[in-house]
Amino acid sequence: MRKDIIRRARALLIIATILILTGCVGDPQEPNDRVTIDDPNTIVLNGGDDNSEESEESEEEYEEEGETPDETEAEPEEDVPLPADFVQKAAGKTEFESFDEIISYLTKGQGYAYVRLDGCDEDMLLITDIIYPYKGVITSNQASVYSKSGDVYVNLGSIAGADKDYPLAVSSDALYTYDDYNYNVYFVNPESKALVTKEHFYQSDVTPGQYFGSYRERATDEYTEFNGGQEEFEQFSNSYFESEVVVFTAVE
Repeated sequence: MRKDIIRRARALLIIATILILTGCVGDPQEPNDRVTIDDPNTIVLNGGDDNSEESEESEEEYEEEGETPDETEAEPEEDVPLPADFVQKAAGKTEFESFDEIISYLTKGQGYAYVRLDGCDEDMLLITDIIYPYKGVITSNQASVYSKSGDVYVNLGSIAGADKDYPLAVSSDALYTYDDYNYNVYFVNPESKALVTKEHFYQSDVTPGQYFGSYRERATDEYTEFNGGQEEFEQFSNSYFESEVVVFTAVE
């Protein structure tokens, strides 16, 4: 009897060992529900088949459209110069073949004038969309300035005063704008042929008769700062009153 019990115990032990070795006994969890870590910083759920299916569907959708997310690129925007004045806006371009072409875009009530400054080999063209009579002539207190650059004619910049009682003025070497609060002088840089500021003054908003600004003698010089009263300011601004009013031809 005792021997039978021992034999049965040995048989059960052998069966248990076989079951353990063949993996039939163990953790009841399914393998796909377990969390595995391939990378120490990344946790991936093996049971995440739903995400994989969504990724595959997304790739198929892009393939049907003929592109993938990585291949989609924005088209580069073209660098188009913005119109600098009313003529460029009307013409739809910023370069012209001649002064005559620029003038051809002017309409009734607008005007043009030719001036030549020291440092320029050719005339400059001033165009404006605001003209008015002043002491027997047609003039303006603002204008866009054109000049030849290479084989084309381009806008050098715009000049303007705030008061019609002080129209644009010109001397042999400069253009002037003036009003009760600002005074500006422009001349040509002989090296670049660009129209640049020679003098700029403005009256203090706090202290009437007090002026600030900057000036220089030549286009290549550094600016000198200005801070002075009415008398010192008039030593500069008198040049405006000694110059000639720019006379415009009105377009009919």
